This record gives sequence, structure tokens and C-alpha cells, in this order.
Amino acid sequence: MSTTATNIPPRKQLRACLNLMRRLPPHKQKDNLESLMQLVSPELGEELAECVDIPLEEAIDPETVRVV
Repeated sequence: MSTTATNIPPRKQLRACLNLMRRLPPHKQKDNLESLMQLVSPELGEELAECVDIPLEEAIDPETVRVV
């Protein structure tokens, strides 16, 4: 059995994915996006990635103890 929903029009799939992204926890946004991209076709996954903004991650520099 295929993991992609081929019988659902691509626009509907994209809209459903975006609706899910709005409702899923924002602190797991990167993981959620990667998971959704695995469920749809590669072309739709690229379009989904273009529509969703993933915030930059923060890190602490151990030498200066500053956020970079």
C-alpha cells in the first residue's frame, strides 16, 4: 500500500497539510513539517516547505556564553 494519498487532489492535500501545521504545536514545527513531507508526493512536499516558515534555531557559544 502506498503512503501517498494519490486519489486526493494536490490542492486539497496541501490545504489539509497547512491546516494541520496551524494546529500542531509550534515548538515541533520542524519535525511536523518533515513528517508531513514524507506523506505527500515530492512535488507537493516542496510546495509545502515553501509555504511553511521554520524559525531559526538558537545556540549558545560555549566560549563567549552568548546566544548566536
